[in-house]
Amino acid sequence: MLHAWHGKYEKECIPAWDYYPVLEAVKSSGRLLYPSASLDQLHSEKRNVVVKQGLSWGGYAVRRLRPEVPDFLERRVAPKMPQEATGKPPLGFRIARIRVFPGRALLSNDRDLPKMPRAAGSWRRSVLELGPDEFDALTSSGGSAVRALKERVRWATGIGIFRQSLVRHGCVLEENDKLDFPMDLQLVVTPCLTKMSTQDFREMHRAVCVGDVHRLEAVLQKGHDPDAQDTEHRTALRKAAFGTAALHSRIAKAGCALLLIEARAGLDIKDSVGSTPLHIALNEKNLQVAGLLIEARAGLDIKDSDGSTPVQSALKEKNLELAGLLISAGAGISGAQREAFEPGNLEVANFMLQAGIDVNEPGDDGRTPLHWVCRCGHLMVLQVLLEARASMNVTDSRNATPLFLAADSGKVDTVQMLIQGEADLNQATASGTNALQIALGNRRLDIARLLLEAKAGWSSSPDSHQAPGLLIASEQLDWYMVRLLLDARASLDAVDALGRTALHHAFLNPQDVESMDMARLLIERTADVNKTLDAEGCAPLHWMSQAGRSDEVPFLVKAKADPNQKNSKGETSLHLASRSGHREVVRQLLENGAETNLADARGRTPLLRAAELGHPEAVSLLLAYRADVGWADADSFTPLLEAAGRGNFECTRLLIQAGADVNRASLLTGATPLQIAQKHDKHAVARLLTDAGASGAASAGYLGK
Repeated sequence: MLHAWHGKYEKECIPAWDYYPVLEAVKSSGRLLYPSASLDQLHSEKRNVVVKQGLSWGGYAVRRLRPEVPDFLERRVAPKMPQEATGKPPLGFRIARIRVFPGRALLSNDRDLPKMPRAAGSWRRSVLELGPDEFDALTSSGGSAVRALKERVRWATGIGIFRQSLVRHGCVLEENDKLDFPMDLQLVVTPCLTKMSTQDFREMHRAVCVGDVHRLEAVLQKGHDPDAQDTEHRTALRKAAFGTAALHSRIAKAGCALLLIEARAGLDIKDSVGSTPLHIALNEKNLQVAGLLIEARAGLDIKDSDGSTPVQSALKEKNLELAGLLISAGAGISGAQREAFEPGNLEVANFMLQAGIDVNEPGDDGRTPLHWVCRCGHLMVLQVLLEARASMNVTDSRNATPLFLAADSGKVDTVQMLIQGEADLNQATASGTNALQIALGNRRLDIARLLLEAKAGWSSSPDSHQAPGLLIASEQLDWYMVRLLLDARASLDAVDALGRTALHHAFLNPQDVESMDMARLLIERTADVNKTLDAEGCAPLHWMSQAGRSDEVPFLVKAKADPNQKNSKGETSLHLASRSGHREVVRQLLENGAETNLADARGRTPLLRAAELGHPEAVSLLLAYRADVGWADADSFTPLLEAAGRGNFECTRLLIQAGADVNRASLLTGATPLQIAQKHDKHAVARLLTDAGASGAASAGYLGK
């Protein structure tokens, strides 16, 4: 017969671990006390019973006792209550009275026990009995009968063996003592509330580390707190969870873990990095300890320092047996989408579907299983999810769809399968980028081609940070892609990091025929030929003029390219053609309205630049179109001064013939063309100037101005 003393009450503990002991526990009444039994029903049987859901005990029969009796330390962990038990209980031998005394414990759960009237009748009811066969098995097992009896009490009540002291006739039974019946025993329970010395603390932790159950039991029997922590907040249970390679060591540590659990060690105490014993056991693949912790109802949804729950850790290791054990014990699976589906393991995916995961429920990062599968390109798992009716158009926290992630990751087959499944091709992310744009931005023209053939559109969002797909396709001279993009209304004016459009890139290689043909195609599709968004502020006509592409200039002018448009230096196309000496381009520009006297940022006209650099043919054309022969730049240098100083004989001759003043001096230096020519030893030019009437002195009309 088992009695427990608890403050003002005596409670008869009803063990409910399996069918047989439940029958024995209720021999006096012949029926099972369900956790859901009503108090009225129990009162009618003259039992003061408090039903407490979730404990291994079906209930307590309580009776008021002396208030000075100390409180009983209850057990935390318990298995499930059997649903029903019928039939007449078997006859058995009574193991006298086993009374449970709390020693010096003061921990109380009085708030869980309501004040109840005293019940009539004797409190001496037998709640722990052994039949003849059980008693014989207990005494003939070959080991210690006393230890076997303690194990039987632990099994029935949840009180750890190391906390039990069996007393007979005032003497504590040793483990080698024999058992006879009938017996009248007392059970004294040692509480875990004494202060632990440094030596005992080290002894407890060393015992756990080496898996020495007997040493650990000896320490705990002193009443020490099993949750004592080291400097890194590691408990003994946490160290028991840490795995070793040898199987026998793991089993020994599991024995220590079981002992600590029976000692009511904290199951969910985190160490300095935020890991509980269950996290450690799973990470170390210590399945023995992990199973004990799960059975003991450790916290199943607590996250470690990496933000992973035990289920997520088990799925990372593809340990479906352990994951199933966790889930069946009540662990949540809603946050395990990534761990379950990102690796692409078909067995894990089917396991999660059978476990009832919602395929459209987002995880903590906002992504569903389909997001992870498409991002990694797992086709078989993708097919399974689609058959499970996973939504193809669900978006994550960035508003990205599975199709977008597949395109971004370059998963061609996945993109094709989603297109066949009629996924939304045009859904854009929060930044305005859709699947087509991200594919082109990553230069995955194969994926972009699939999307364009499926009639994917181009985002027109002003917030779009889209890569210039048309630029990429034109740069790679992919005519088919360019036409598909143009048909999809891709922006002709999208720019790269240097501010260049597709048209600019087509003109970057003016000697290449295909590049020029690509430029013509873009211009025919109304590309802006006057867009000046490169680093130098140049439009295509600037480049063609500087390169001397007389075959392309008329086409650009016909496409309404502005010949008088200036770049960042204030230069027009005529400036660039003139300084490079491209006579035919100069002629084409002049014939199409180029201004001859527009000055650049330094006040230099095309004529001055041509004379300076010695291009007489360009000088002749510019003079024919009435270029101002007397124009002076910001330093008051005229075309004649520039030509004379550099010894450009033919340019000097043309300028003199056009009426240039041979005695006009620079306001900056006061030197005339003749003086400059003589200074630089340009003797032929000096004779030419002298023959034209130049004197050694500066012209009086220009000095000092």
